[in-house]
Amino acid sequence: MDPIQHLNEIFSHPSTLSSVSQTYRTLQAYQDDLDDEIEALEDERIQANAECLQRMETSKAELADLFRRIENVRERALQTERNITEMTADIKQLDNHEEEPDAVYDGLEETTDADNRLRATTCPQQDETVQGMRVAPAGCNTTDGAFQVVSLDRPDRGAEQERRRSAEGVAGASVRGF
Repeated sequence: MDPIQHLNEIFSHPSTLSSVSQTYRTLQAYQDDLDDEIEALEDERIQANAECLQRMETSKAELADLFRRIENVRERALQTERNITEMTADIKQLDNHEEEPDAVYDGLEETTDADNRLRATTCPQQDETVQGMRVAPAGCNTTDGAFQVVSLDRPDRGAEQERRRSAEGVAGASVRGF
């Protein structure tokens, strides 16, 4: 609506002009009320914006913490992967060496066989000496039995030949007393 036309409708008669100052005060009060309402709304908006900014800052800090946690989990996952790779390599290495216990067992069997052959060629009185690694009683020499056992493993040499080689210090043929 046109303001002049609106004023002409309100003050259509000269007698109504006496109410202009009253109308002015009413309009001024109304305008003040509107200004107060606008100011209150602006304050609410500023407060809401501040709260929104605070929530955004909090969210930003939480997001940064989340990324740190994700990075930490990623690093732990990589370390776990490296550990699994190392364990897998160790398991493969153990699988490749599974024949070693058989070799150890075979070596133990050979040692037991040699011990049994040594016991078979020694005097009965020497049995305790062989086990306890003490000096043999008079008349029964432990090294004679050992040379006999060695000569069994080396058919190209006799016990006497092994004894002689031991006395000369030839490598691999020396046998110490049991």
